[in-house]
Amino acid sequence: MNLVREIWGWARRRKKYWLIPLVLALVLVGALIVVASATSVSPFIYPLF
Repeated sequence: MNLVREIWGWARRRKKYWLIPLVLALVLVGALIVVASATSVSPFIYPLF
């Protein structure tokens, strides 16, 4: 949680609010890749790409 707080503080200080959705999208895609490779859900996720 400390990392999230630091990123949010940096974005607020530098007025880089447009980076927040980008970071969230990258985290979601990364989580999707990890879930797809680790579980039996992968056959259902691969058609999304």
